[in-house]
Amino acid sequence: MKTYLVGGAVRDKLLGLEVKERDFVVVGSTVEDMLRANFKKIGGTFPVFLHPETKEEYALARTEKKQGEGHTGFICDFSPETSIEEDLTRRDLSINAIAMDESGELIDPNNGRKDLERRYLKHISGSFSEDPLRILRVARFLAQLHEFDFSVHPDTHQLILEMMEEQVLLQISPERILQEIDKALSTKAPSRFFSYLDEIRASELLWPGIKLDTSEKIDLMRQEDVESKLCATLAGLDEQDTRYFCERVNLENRRRDLVVLVNNEIEFWKNFHRHSAKEAINFLERTDAFRKKNRFIQFNRVCELLTKRKLGQKWLFLYETAQRVQLESGDREKLKGPDFGKALKNKRIAEINRKNDL
Repeated sequence: MKTYLVGGAVRDKLLGLEVKERDFVVVGSTVEDMLRANFKKIGGTFPVFLHPETKEEYALARTEKKQGEGHTGFICDFSPETSIEEDLTRRDLSINAIAMDESGELIDPNNGRKDLERRYLKHISGSFSEDPLRILRVARFLAQLHEFDFSVHPDTHQLILEMMEEQVLLQISPERILQEIDKALSTKAPSRFFSYLDEIRASELLWPGIKLDTSEKIDLMRQEDVESKLCATLAGLDEQDTRYFCERVNLENRRRDLVVLVNNEIEFWKNFHRHSAKEAINFLERTDAFRKKNRFIQFNRVCELLTKRKLGQKWLFLYETAQRVQLESGDREKLKGPDFGKALKNKRIAEINRKNDL
């Protein structure tokens, strides 16, 4: 039994990047062998295991044979006779198909190191076209490795264009498409992901009629702030188009509502000093700020980026001022239903006027 570090960990190590996750391939072993060694099996379709101490993922070396449509239509063979070279050759891109053994020696049957030096995303074989998800992965790696100025190898680009003619992206589930979008948004240059999809006309297939904002302004947002970058990408869409896009990728309601909120209310938000106290309180109620403070904070952050106006703290101070307002105990006891809400709102308006915040 031999163990190899594989995939992105080796690629990033060779590029001088910090390795955040390590994945391993085990050659010459079986499921029973791994369980006897106290590994915990977590894979359903694929036999993937967690190391008993490090909790890192270990997978048995495998080969794949195309059987059905989509990125899941494969038959896998996990024979202990499968070599590390065979396992690497089934992968998508040469730069992701380099392994390192326990002594630090590299196994590179597909010239991945050469493509790393040339800054090419290059497919390994014609089997690349058997998995439509690989098109989205190529776009994501353009975003993920943007600082190294990678480009798609001309042969790979041509192969992708041929796949696009067959509309293979429609074979991918909306949930899996969204996963790739979220991964791309968590990179330093998500605009590169969307611009490449535009270049190969994948956007027209995945969300027809929708024009996303692929400008580099979304690259300026905090790398980990996926939600805000999604809002920035969908900025400018009307509510109908926003909801249509969200339906195409099965975006959960919580995330969809934030996007709609930004697009509906950003114009009001950016004109802070033009509003009366009453209008401001109406705005806070429309945005549901009093019940969803965290979303309101996030809403402010997105609006600041999109408008380049530092108004978030002003709106948050206004919200906190209104939030602290309470009715007297006597009023709370005698006022019910709509009368209670109206009295509280009027007192909040009066407090904002008193402090001259608007």
